[in-house]
Amino acid sequence: MLETEAYSQLLKQSAEKGNTEEIRSLWSEIPDYIKTMSGISAIYFAAMIDAGAGADIEQELADTLSVNWDETLLVLFGSIQSNDVAKQLETAENGLMCIRKMLCC
Repeated sequence: MLETEAYSQLLKQSAEKGNTEEIRSLWSEIPDYIKTMSGISAIYFAAMIDAGAGADIEQELADTLSVNWDETLLVLFGSIQSNDVAKQLETAENGLMCIRKMLCC
C-alpha cells in the first residue's frame, strides 16, 4: 500500500534526525488503521528508543503489545532503559505467559 510506505519513509526520516517531538507529531498524524499494520509501530517505537525517549513510550509500547504480540515489539520493549525495571519485567513475564498459552492450546 503506497500510503503505508509513505508513512514508513517519513518515520524513518524523522528517526534519522532523532527529534522526539517530530517523531511524535508524525505518529499522531498517522491514521489508526495504518498504525496497526505490521512494522509501522516498530519503526515508531525504535525511533523513539533510539532518540532516548524509551521510558516515555514504555507504557504505550506495553499497551500495544497487550493487543498485538509481535516479536520485534517485544525485543524493542526489552531494550528500553526503564524507570521501573520491576514493572517492565512483570509486563514481559505476563507476555511470555500469553505466548505460552497460545502455543499450548
